[in-house]
Amino acid sequence: MNYLKPILFVSILVLLLMVNSFIFSPKNNTAESGYHNMRANAYLAEPQNTIDVLFIGDSLTYSNFMPLKIYKDFGFTSWNLGTASQRTYSTYAYLCNFLKYQKPKVVVFEVENLFLNFNASYAFYSELGRYFEFFNYHDRWKTLKYNDFTDSIEYTHTEPEKGYYDVKKKVKGKNKKYMFKNNKYASIDSGNVYFIKKCVNLLNRKGIDYIFVSTVSMKNMNYEKHNTIQKIAKQINATYLDLNVVNELSINWENDSYDGSEHLNYYGALKVSSYIGQYLASRYKLPDHRNDSKYQDWNDSVNKQF
Repeated sequence: MNYLKPILFVSILVLLLMVNSFIFSPKNNTAESGYHNMRANAYLAEPQNTIDVLFIGDSLTYSNFMPLKIYKDFGFTSWNLGTASQRTYSTYAYLCNFLKYQKPKVVVFEVENLFLNFNASYAFYSELGRYFEFFNYHDRWKTLKYNDFTDSIEYTHTEPEKGYYDVKKKVKGKNKKYMFKNNKYASIDSGNVYFIKKCVNLLNRKGIDYIFVSTVSMKNMNYEKHNTIQKIAKQINATYLDLNVVNELSINWENDSYDGSEHLNYYGALKVSSYIGQYLASRYKLPDHRNDSKYQDWNDSVNKQF
């Protein structure tokens, strides 16, 4: 009978976590409700299963891929789920949550975060947060209101830019060659490889295509990283596209960046979005929604932006 005590303890603990997760979870995806990364997570208020392509990764993601430009030119919908310094364990958590609401046909991983430092404790905490929202929002205890104990969750905040971070500021950089071919490999933490494989395995189980992309960044990218990502992509049968070696983009670092050499601005993102939109449209069966009345909000947003 001794085994009943630990079972009872675990059961009570799980029940408490479930109750507190309901209480501490924001009841809306607004800043006032305390929701994290409101811009990237505004997909929660989009109609379910209406997003065809997901872009996911760190800040290079949200500053490079422009869903409205892609929709304007090719007609398929996309969402930019880029967040600052997004770690691979966060990518997995974000992906799991996104797939509860949407079933994209393709997921585009911006893979610069494979080279960010990996913290096993934070990764464990992130995994707990996937099951119990209390671990993500425990700091809301000071701002809890009556409706947090009684209301159901309803997401209302939308983003016309569909997660893209629009910056038109220009900071001049120097146009110089930075992708020198060699046979060296950049070091990478095994934890990052573990979580990107978890992402890929999840998509394989759901029958969703995926692609690895290194988007344009003179400061961050080099050929050692290119070689490492290419090696990992081959191991897990993923397509790898490195935009840093695509001459057709004609990125001008004097005009196309908001910080000189790391992140692209609006004008650089236009070039990248045109290229990646054409690349995806030519390789995957993606629908054209531009004449579909169900997607009128996309047409309205495009008309306002362009």
